[in-house]
Amino acid sequence: MTFFTARIFRSILIISLMTGMICIFFLGLGGAQSPSPRIAYMSNISPRSDRWDLFMLDVQTGITLRLTRTPLINERYPAWSSDGTRLAYHANTDVNQLYDIFVMPIQNFTTSYTIFKSDGNMGELAVAYEKAMPAWSYDDQFIGFHAKTASGRFGLFMAYADGEEMRLLISPLEGMDILHYAWSPNGQDIAFTQATSSGADIYVFTIPQTIQNAMTNRANMRLLVKNASFPAWSPDGAELVYVQEGDFGTRLWIYDFATQSSRQLTPIGENLVYEETHPEWSSDGQAVIFSSDKIMGRFDIYQIRRDGQGLHRLTHGTGDKLAPDWGIYTGS
Repeated sequence: MTFFTARIFRSILIISLMTGMICIFFLGLGGAQSPSPRIAYMSNISPRSDRWDLFMLDVQTGITLRLTRTPLINERYPAWSSDGTRLAYHANTDVNQLYDIFVMPIQNFTTSYTIFKSDGNMGELAVAYEKAMPAWSYDDQFIGFHAKTASGRFGLFMAYADGEEMRLLISPLEGMDILHYAWSPNGQDIAFTQATSSGADIYVFTIPQTIQNAMTNRANMRLLVKNASFPAWSPDGAELVYVQEGDFGTRLWIYDFATQSSRQLTPIGENLVYEETHPEWSSDGQAVIFSSDKIMGRFDIYQIRRDGQGLHRLTHGTGDKLAPDWGIYTGS
């Protein structure tokens, strides 16, 4: 009887261990996994091509998925919604070749839709065309972007994510473009680039509670960093990463709001001419991703820790990879 009981116990133990191993195996294949970080970006496949498609890189596995394949349409500058279910981007249309904002559901990336059906919902506020470089607010309620105004220069706009109540926030002066909409985590402040023929500077602006004249809003702008562009707010709102011109091309810098000072993020001392551009933060705020052509003059995506350590390359292969955006996707 003792022998029989021991055999039963041993069998139960073996079955339990095998069941546990099977569960672990299937969890590893994609069961109850933790959210996977994914980087969306644009690539032209072949160097110097002016045709762009969207791609998605799974940071954990290194697997890359091509999201679009459209020879006659350029999809550019993808931006993740905070819940990781949608990508906003801008693309030219077949009708007039002007750029507009589109949204792609990640569960069905063969289907994209235009959120702005017409410009009629702006009333007399502005004319907007060539809409580009969308940016989600942290609660996914709004999308900011820059677009050409009646003067033919770019101004800064925002609207509800369904395309309603589009409004011009900041209008450009003569010979000037307002670009690169960057939301703060508090949803109230934005950073952006003001560009002229003589250079570019980064400004910060607090969004008014009620619709105001876009020229009136210019009085509320404050200069943050000179000779800089492509601002991106850290998830905790404490810092702003940006691109700054230098003697050897462009490099990434970080502005600290507490100390009101800047420091170079990427390694110092490389007397080589190359570009670093399109910085964005990881979702936990501990790293920055960006594009650089430091190797063979081809843009690839790199990652570096917030403290300036741990620089490494994430993509390889032919073509340029630009405008990376980090998202957390919980699907399969």
